[in-house]
Amino acid sequence: MKRLVVGLLLVLVLAGCSASASSLKEMKIAPKNVEAVMDSSVPIQYISMDKTVSYLIYHSAGDVEADTEIQDNVLLVKLDVTNENGGERKPHIYKLTSDSKHDSIDFRVNGESQPISLYTMDD
Repeated sequence: MKRLVVGLLLVLVLAGCSASASSLKEMKIAPKNVEAVMDSSVPIQYISMDKTVSYLIYHSAGDVEADTEIQDNVLLVKLDVTNENGGERKPHIYKLTSDSKHDSIDFRVNGESQPISLYTMDD
């Protein structure tokens, strides 16, 4: 029994080590260098800072919930929008941190892939 538990713990640790680490954190205010290139006429803007950190700006009049998922080496950034009332669009700013173990990124709004505007920054 003890060997089974130790074996199971080893499998869990190894699975955890191989899992991709990505996080999406909503921010109230964008950093100044990101704010300087934000464009309110573009619905989705992806601003790459380096290989692990980027910012996603999504302009919407609704409430936005965001999540990430890895699927077949593709990082899915899922934005679910509710309560769109046709009012003024405001920026929803997210900091995306990723370990770069994916081949590409797919931005989805309410389940549908969306084109984005890409901006790469050099610090």
